[in-house]
Amino acid sequence: MYQITILLFAVLSFAVGYATSSFRTMMLLYAAGVVVAFVIAVPDWPYFNLHPQHWLAVDASHPNWDVKVGAPSKGGGGVAKGQKKR
Repeated sequence: MYQITILLFAVLSFAVGYATSSFRTMMLLYAAGVVVAFVIAVPDWPYFNLHPQHWLAVDASHPNWDVKVGAPSKGGGGVAKGQKKR
């Protein structure tokens, strides 16, 4: 929503600025668009929580459930069997 609002106000402000030959008018209209986008996107409006996402529960029986991404493996030094270090 934020990006769409900014884009719409950017196009609108450019068109109005071009039509009026006023850089100041263009920048004021664009600044108003940034403020409108800020008011729309930043507060935690109840509208954003109408359809909350439900995440799956953690499967503790999975063998790699606690392995962190990018962490070196135990005893392997980060190199799989059959691969050479470069």
